[in-house]
Amino acid sequence: MARRNTEADFHTKYKKLTSGCWEWQRTKNRKGYGQFRINGVLHIAHRYMVQLYTEIPPKHIVMHSCDNPSCVNPEHLEIGTNDENMADMYLKERHCTFKKTHCSAGHELTPENTRVRKHDRSRCCRTCERRRCISYYNRIRKHKLKALKEGGLR
Repeated sequence: MARRNTEADFHTKYKKLTSGCWEWQRTKNRKGYGQFRINGVLHIAHRYMVQLYTEIPPKHIVMHSCDNPSCVNPEHLEIGTNDENMADMYLKERHCTFKKTHCSAGHELTPENTRVRKHDRSRCCRTCERRRCISYYNRIRKHKLKALKEGGLR
């Protein structure tokens, strides 16, 4: 029968790097987060590390300040909400939209053709945005002309 992991085994499964990260050396999921089983229950390594010291409130997540998904150093981990994590991703330009080189219409996302929205720091294609604005203006104009022909605006 195979030996089962215990809580003490957890601390033998990471390596302390010169960067300050404690990198998980065992099984990782497809996103790079460490995982292991204790008594048959699957745990995510960085969440487990935080749970050793404090309780994670409902609807909260564990965020990495080092942006290394396999890091389990408690000094690099903090509890936050999903919204806080998404904001952090945008600030550090780690969100998937920052990896895109072209918009969905095929326009290149160069600094000249890209606008960063203030409210969420997401990027949008200026060419597509211009086309959307022109299309909207034409729809409104058409509606107003039709209303004038039918007897005035309401």
